[in-house]
Amino acid sequence: MSNAITIENIIEQINNIDLSIKDLKKNVKNEKYKKTKHENNKDIKRPLNSYMIYYTENYKNYKKDNPDLISKEIAKLCGENLRNMKSNEKSKIQSDKIN
Repeated sequence: MSNAITIENIIEQINNIDLSIKDLKKNVKNEKYKKTKHENNKDIKRPLNSYMIYYTENYKNYKKDNPDLISKEIAKLCGENLRNMKSNEKSKIQSDKIN
């Protein structure tokens, strides 16, 4: 019986060590999250460029017209269409979003 008690004690100690390791990992993750969250608040927010504005406004239309395309292919289509636009249309996209 004394062997069974010591084995149970050892198993219990191992479980306690495992739990404490998990707690340490959670604390490390939380500290990393807190640091990055705090540092991101210091960043200057810049306005979206014309491609991002065009992409966000037209993604659903592209997806509706071509449901079999993946996001990467839709992004390529958006880029091609934006490249083929005239410069005054591109500037209109940017100015409409700012105002």
